[in-house]
Amino acid sequence: MLQYQPAIDRLGVAAYKHGTEAAHGIAWLGEATSFPLPVGLACTWDTELMRQIGSVIADEARVYYRRDPKLNGLTLWAPTVDMERDPRWGRNEEAYGEDPYLTGELSKELVKGIQGDHPVYLKAVATLKHFLGNNNEVDRGWVTLSEAVHSVSGTRDVYLWLSGEVRLGHFNLGDHATEDSGFQA
Repeated sequence: MLQYQPAIDRLGVAAYKHGTEAAHGIAWLGEATSFPLPVGLACTWDTELMRQIGSVIADEARVYYRRDPKLNGLTLWAPTVDMERDPRWGRNEEAYGEDPYLTGELSKELVKGIQGDHPVYLKAVATLKHFLGNNNEVDRGWVTLSEAVHSVSGTRDVYLWLSGEVRLGHFNLGDHATEDSGFQA
């Protein structure tokens, strides 16, 4: 999928931009709130604060979307949910740390804030960043789970139990699935 989707005139579908960086706000677009980096926000353990931050990010994203929907989309790249397990990873500041429980709780509330509480409409769409085995920079868009350095039990224990309402829908481990791992192929 391209970041900038062209219009499909014959279907009446307008052009759309996927992915606006929002890990700690959208101030990189111009005048907007710049929040502390996620690794700093994690130190607060404040889930209500994360919901409020998500709401502000979504409100400000809507302002930029209204100004130019072809340039600024409402599909936001946030939160980063990969665990900071290797200090050599160049994106450690984008994540909440190496605690899966804390990451799950903070991510859940940020997503709720970004998406809002309207029963039908979303304020914006939160997109989990760097979810699984993606704390590498080389070929990160193409590395599959079988190529990543993760055991099935490590994957289950660290990545697949994000708390509360942030849940993984369908996930196929392919060759890595075994009966004793608890996964179904």
